[in-house]
Parts: sequence; C-alpha cells; structure tokens
Amino acid sequence: MTEYATHETKRLLHLEFEGIEGATDITDSSSYNHVITRVGNIGITTSKHAVGSSCSYANPPESGHCYWSIAANECFSLGNNDFDIQWKSYIPDSGYYYCGPFIQDIDDDNGFDIYMVNYIAPPPYQLALILTGRASGVTVVNAVFMISGLSLNEFHSFRLKRESTHLIFSVDDVPVSYKYWDEMEEEHVETDQAFIDIGMASLPISSDYPLWTHYTNTASYMDELIIDATTNEPDHLGITDEATYIFTQTPEQAEPVNIKDDVTYKD
Repeated sequence: MTEYATHETKRLLHLEFEGIEGATDITDSSSYNHVITRVGNIGITTSKHAVGSSCSYANPPESGHCYWSIAANECFSLGNNDFDIQWKSYIPDSGYYYCGPFIQDIDDDNGFDIYMVNYIAPPPYQLALILTGRASGVTVVNAVFMISGLSLNEFHSFRLKRESTHLIFSVDDVPVSYKYWDEMEEEHVETDQAFIDIGMASLPISSDYPLWTHYTNTASYMDELIIDATTNEPDHLGITDEATYIFTQTPEQAEPVNIKDDVTYKD
C-alpha cells in the first residue's frame, strides 16, 4: 500500500516591495530568500502603495519591457499541486494596461503565464486575466477571466487558487462566477460555478528557468506578491505525465485566446 505524505503548505515567495523612493533592490521574505534581479526601468516608489509604505513601479521605454527576475528554483515546479497566488495591482482609468504577476516564457512551445490586460475586454468588462500554459507545443491550459465592476485609479487584490481539479479566481476577496459563449444562441450564458475545472492538468512550470513578476510594457504599479503551494507527494503528476486539457469556445472579441470564461462578481 502506498503511503502518502501529509499535506504541507509552503510559502514559496513573498515580495513586499518595501523600500525608499527610487530603490532598485528588493528582497524575498520567504524562507527561500530567492535572488531577485532588476531588468529594465523598474524599482520602488513611495508615491503609491496598497500595503506598507511603497510598491513596485515600472516605467519601460517605448516598445520595451521591464520586470523583476526571480532565480530558478525547484520549488516553483507546481505540477498539479494546489497553489495560491495573491497580488495587488493598481488599475488605471484610461490607457493601455498590461501586467504579468507570474511569467515563465521559456520558448514558443514551453511556458506558463498569468497576466492582466484591458485591450481584449469589451464593455462592460474592464480587465481580462489570462492564464496560459504549454508544454512541448501542447496547450495544457488556456483560460480568460473577464472582470467588471472595478473602481479605477486604485489598487485591487487579485487571487488565483488551485484546489484539486478547480481553478478559483477572486477579486478583492470576492469569488467570481463565469460565463461561457453560446455559439448557437450568440450570447453569454451565466453559470453559478465559481471555478473552472481543469481536471488533473499538470501546469508546465520548470525549475530550470527564472520566473518574472511585474512583467510589463507600460507604466504600472504592483504591490505584494505571495505564492503558496500545498504538496502531497508522491500523489502528483509530473509535467510529462498525461494531462487533462481544457476546451471551451472562444468569443469573437478575444480571437487570440483559445477559450474564454467570462466572470463577474457573484451576488
């Protein structure tokens, strides 16, 4: 009989973005004390913050990017373990917005990205959170959450969790339900389901490559990033094991995205 390890939750990363105005070094306050490198015009500002007295501020050049690079570590190989990713972002009321709190772009065929944009969010939606994962050219997960009802020009708290086979997304601690696009009726259909079922899909995050956070090509603010993971070895899949893939239909407004799960705040 196989003996399974006790579920153990570990804090993999905790970036508080605390410092003086113009600082260009940040520290990880988790027990891993990850090495973090500044890439491009990104640093600390005290002009805005969600918690503490400062936050991360990025001001990349035109047609350029900037981000914080977190050194490769085996702890980030989440596989199909449960995880909890929390961050705070300042959402402006105008202009183009793009911010990636969790990015690992290895090459065209391999990577895992979580990022937020406003350009594919048709009214009444204000923002889209996109989650994509690919391994050896195969799409493992590709999901879009459409968000509305945000007050703008202020920080909001975002949270993406995996609990067994479910991906759960919340904004300001409010779970959200999703809608899907009915091609036959040409309308959005509301569900009472506050999660997306991804089965036992193993997320393709490599321990051999760095992670990027506050990855952006536009001036933006981000505060406090926390990543926790719960393990239950050996009862988990590796990224080369058979995975369950997600398939739903894509509405016309988001042609580059393979699936789209529209979400609104749940009453």
